Amino acid sequence: MVGSNWLQRVAVRMGVRVGAGGHRRRAGCPASFLEHPARVEFLEARTLLAGLPIFEADFGDGNGAPSADGFEKQSLGDLWHVSTGHRDAPGHSGPFSLYYGKNEGDNGGGTYDTGAANAGSVILSGVSVPVEGALLSFKSLVEREPTANTIGADRLKVLISTDDGVNFLDQGLDFPSSTNGLFLQFGVDLSAFAGQTIQLQFSFDTVDASNNNFEGWYIDDVLVIGNDLDDQMGEDIPVAIGSTTSGVIDTHSDVDLYSFTAQAGQSLSFDIDRPDTALDSWLRLFDAAGNEITFNDDAPGPGEVHSGESYLEHTFTADGTYYVGVSGFENKDYDVLTGLGDIDVGVMGDYTLTIKDFDPDDQISEATSLGVNGITFGEIRKFDDVDMFAVTAKAGQTLAFDVDRPVDSTIDSYLRLFDAAGNPLAQNNDAAAPGESTPTKDSFFEFTFPLSGTYYVAVSGNGNISYDPVTGENDSFGLPGSYALSVFNLSPDIGSFGADVTFTENDAPVRFAAAATVSALFNPTFDGGALTASLTSGGQAGLVLSILPGGGGANAVSVTGNEVRVNNVLIGSFTGGAAGQPLVVTLNANANPARIQALLRRFAVGSNSETLVTATHTLNVTLDDGQGHASPIVGKNVNVIGVNDPPSDLLFSSTSVAENLPAGTVVATLTPVDLDTTSGFFFLLETPAGTTDGVEFEIVGRKLRTKSSFNFEAKSSYSFVISVSDGFGGASFPVTINVTNVNEAPVLGEISGSTGYTENAAPVVIAPAATVADVDSPNFEGGKLTVSITANKQSTDVLSIKTSAALTITNGNEIRLNGVLLGTFTGGTQNVGLTITLTANATVGRTQNLLRNIAFSSTSENPSTLPRTLQFKLSDGDNATSAALTKTVNLTAVNDAPVVSGFDGSVAYVGPSAVILDNNAVVTDVDSANFSGGKLTVSLTFNTQGSDLLSIRNQGTGAGQIGVSGAEVTFGGIVIGTFTGGTNKVALVITFNASTTPAAVQALVRNLQFKNMAAAPSTLPRNVRVLLTDGDNGTSAAVNKTITFG
Repeated sequence: MVGSNWLQRVAVRMGVRVGAGGHRRRAGCPASFLEHPARVEFLEARTLLAGLPIFEADFGDGNGAPSADGFEKQSLGDLWHVSTGHRDAPGHSGPFSLYYGKNEGDNGGGTYDTGAANAGSVILSGVSVPVEGALLSFKSLVEREPTANTIGADRLKVLISTDDGVNFLDQGLDFPSSTNGLFLQFGVDLSAFAGQTIQLQFSFDTVDASNNNFEGWYIDDVLVIGNDLDDQMGEDIPVAIGSTTSGVIDTHSDVDLYSFTAQAGQSLSFDIDRPDTALDSWLRLFDAAGNEITFNDDAPGPGEVHSGESYLEHTFTADGTYYVGVSGFENKDYDVLTGLGDIDVGVMGDYTLTIKDFDPDDQISEATSLGVNGITFGEIRKFDDVDMFAVTAKAGQTLAFDVDRPVDSTIDSYLRLFDAAGNPLAQNNDAAAPGESTPTKDSFFEFTFPLSGTYYVAVSGNGNISYDPVTGENDSFGLPGSYALSVFNLSPDIGSFGADVTFTENDAPVRFAAAATVSALFNPTFDGGALTASLTSGGQAGLVLSILPGGGGANAVSVTGNEVRVNNVLIGSFTGGAAGQPLVVTLNANANPARIQALLRRFAVGSNSETLVTATHTLNVTLDDGQGHASPIVGKNVNVIGVNDPPSDLLFSSTSVAENLPAGTVVATLTPVDLDTTSGFFFLLETPAGTTDGVEFEIVGRKLRTKSSFNFEAKSSYSFVISVSDGFGGASFPVTINVTNVNEAPVLGEISGSTGYTENAAPVVIAPAATVADVDSPNFEGGKLTVSITANKQSTDVLSIKTSAALTITNGNEIRLNGVLLGTFTGGTQNVGLTITLTANATVGRTQNLLRNIAFSSTSENPSTLPRTLQFKLSDGDNATSAALTKTVNLTAVNDAPVVSGFDGSVAYVGPSAVILDNNAVVTDVDSANFSGGKLTVSLTFNTQGSDLLSIRNQGTGAGQIGVSGAEVTFGGIVIGTFTGGTNKVALVITFNASTTPAAVQALVRNLQFKNMAAAPSTLPRNVRVLLTDGDNGTSAAVNKTITFG
C-alpha cells in the first residue's frame, strides 16, 4: 500500500478541505482512558475510500503528548495504558504505543505479573468498513509466556464485533512468544465486514497466575485502510524516472503497481530497499499488455549485500508505458490486468522503490570482453556514459591502449585501467600514440602487468573521470562521441612451451622447449635483449641449464666458448646455467624472433651431480626485447629423478665400552656415509659364523647398545658385522668393540648379624670369619680399611686390633703380620672410627687376616647397653671402595659394688655424749643411681658390751641434713629408709628405698654415732665395721674403725 498524501486524495474525492496535520481523532482526546472516551471522527464516504486510510492511530496527539486515540478500556483497573516503553525500538513510529503491562521504562523492561491471573481489553468503536472491503494493520512488540506451555499459556487476541459489542469474533492471529525487541507488522482482512460498522478489540489474558514474569504486549501504528486499488492496470500509480517512492505491503496478498514511460534503448534499474527487516520483497516488470518481462527476488543493488530486498535492470527495446509491481515473497503470480491471482501468504512490510537510468556497460560486472591486437569501435552516448571492457593479460606482459576518434566525432576521450577489485592502475587524457600528431584529444598509455589475470579498461568523456568502476556511480559531465579503442601487445611472446619434462640422474641433458615459438609484433631485432632460463623453485645445485648444439639448416645452433650462433650467425653470448645460476643469453642485433626460437628449442636441463634427489622444480623462461619490454614468463615443472647411491661407509662415534656397565648402555651413534641419503636408514646386526659376539648387542634407531654387562677379565673384545640399507641399496661393515678395563671395588663378606660384649671383659673380635676379595687388585697399597660405629656410640667405646704372636703393633700405630708392615692406624677411641692405611704388603689374604682381628671393647664401668652398629669399608687404593657391611654388637652391663672409703683409723669416745664415728667418709657407686633394696650394716665386731649403742644423729630436715623420726631416716626431709638394731649387741641396719642416692648414703655414714649407756663402761677398744649393699647384688668391701676410750 502506498502511504503518501492520502488526506489530499480523500479531499479531492470528497470535495472537502482537510487541515494540515490530518489527525483523524477529535482534538484534545487525552492519553488516559476515560469512562466515556472521545469518539473518533471517521471519514464516512465509504465508497470513496478504497485504498485510503479510514482510521489511523499512533497514540500521540501530534504535539508531543500521549493520546488514547479513541481506544477504550473495558475495565478501568486492567493494565492497558499509553506508554513510552520501547520508544526507540525498530519498526514503529514512536515514541508512544499502547501497552499491556506495568513498571516499564523508556527502554522497556516492564512486566504483567501481578501475582494473580489478570486480563484486559481495549475497544475501538464505530469503524465503518467500505463496500470494497478494508484492511487492518498494526505493529506489535511481544514478550509473553512461551506457547509451548499449552496449558495456561497467555492469550493475545484481535476480535471484531458487528453487533455493538454483544458478540466478538476472534480473527485467529498467531502471535509469537517474542518479537525479540522489535515491532513487527500484523494485519487482518476486513473484507468479510464490508459495508458494516464494527468494533475492534485487542485482548490480553494470562489465564493463570504462573509464568507471568514477561514484558507483555505493545501495539502501535494501528491503520484501517480501504482495500488496495493499485494492484492492477488502471489503478497503477505513475512515477517518474529518477524518483524514490515509499510504500507498504499491508497484507499477505497486497500488491503495489506503478507505471512509468521508457524509451527504446533506455536502460533502467529498479531497486527495492526496506527501512527494517520485515519485508521480503518480490519485484515484477510488465509491458503495456500485462506480459511479464522479467522479475527478481533477492538480488542486491549496487554496493549492497544479499538480503530480502529486490533489484533488477532492464534495457527497453521499444518506446512505451511499462509497469513494475511490488509484493511480498510468494505472492508472485498475480494478474496485473484483472488484479486476481493474489495468494494470502506474502510477507508484509515497508519499502522504498527507486527507478533510475543506468548504463549496462559502465561497471566491471558489466564489462565487454576485449581481445588483444585488435580494434573495437564504440560510442559515449551521453555525458555520464562509460564503456567498460575486460582484457586478459599475463604477468610481465606490456599492452598498449590507444583511443582514437573518427573525424566526425566530438569526443574528448579519457582512458582508465583497473584491476579486478576496481583499483585504478593507469589513466590518460590527451596522450598521442607513437607516430600520432600532437596536440590531440585522443588517449594512450602502456602498462606492464605484474600478475596474470583479467583487467578492465574504461573509456569515457573527459570530465567524467571519477566514476566508481564497481558500482557505476559517481558519474560526472564528460564530452560524448564515437571512438576506436586499440589494444596491442608490445611484449615478445613465447608460445607452445610444452608440457613438464623429466630428467633422471646420470642421463644426458633433456631439451625442455623443443617446440617453443617466439613472436614479436613490433620487434624485428632484439639487440641488447636477453633470453633467460632459471630454476626458480626447489632448484638443486647439481642441476645445469645448457645449450645443446644441433639442429639443421637455418636452425642449426652451435656454441663456441660462450658465443652462440644460429646458422653460423653470432646472435649473442651466454653466462650462468650451473650452481643455481640462471642461463642468460645476451642478444645482439642479429637476434631476430626466428633465430631466438631456434636457440630456445636447444635449451636443455641436465646434471653434473651424483647426489640429486627426486623432486619437482619450477623452470621459467622470459625474453627481453632490449627496448624495455619483456615477454610474460612461461614456466613448467622439471621432474628430477635421483638415482640412489648405496652407503659407502659407516662411522661409529665410539668403538669401546667400559666393563660392568648395565645392559642397555649406548656404545656408539651410527652415522652412515651416503652421497644422496641423510635419513631413513635401516640397520641389521649380523654375527659371523662360529661366533656369538653379535648377540650381545642391539641397534635401536641409530644407537648401538649392549644387551648385557661386560667383564673385561672374562672377554675384552667383540667382533660382528652391521649391514646398512638406505631403502634402495645397502652395504655391510665389520666392527670390533673393545671392552675397557675398569677398576673394580673390593668385596667384603661374612660380616653380618650380631655379636656380644660384656662390661669389663676383654675386647671381642667382631668378624672372625670375614672375607676379602678383589678381582683386579693384588694389593691395597694406598687403600684404607675403615671401621666405624654408626649407631649408639659412646666415647668410652674402643675399636682395636687384637694382637697375637703373628699380628703385632709396633711404634704405637704400625701393624705388622709376621714382621711385615701392613699399614698404620689412627682413631678407634673417643668416637673416632678406626682407620687403617694400607701398604703394598697388604695383599688380599693379609688384609683379610687383619679384618678378622678387629675388636670392640668399652672402658666404661657403666656403659650404655644400646646395641652398637659397626660399619666396615675397604678401599683398594685405586679409587674403588667396597660396599659398606655392618654388624651389631650387643652390650651386657655388669653391676659394680658400692665403695665406702675414708672410714678408717680411730675415734676417741670420752662420754657421756655420743661421738660421730667418721665425718669424712666417702660413698660411691658408678652404676647405681639409688640404693633401693640395699642396706647399710654397722656392727661392733669385738669387745662389744651390752651397754654399747650405735645410732644415727638427728640433724634435722633441712637440705643435706639427716633426720630421724621413729624408725624412719630422712635426707633433706625425704624418707630414705628405716633402721633396726643398734643396741644389745645387735648391729644397726638401715634398709634403703628408691629415694636413697649415693649422696644420701654418704651423709648417713657421716652421721653414724657411738655411745655407752653404762655408768662405768668398759674401756676396752671397740671395732666398728661398715658394710653397704646397693640393692643390685653389689656389696662393698667392709671398712673398719677403732673406738678408743679416753
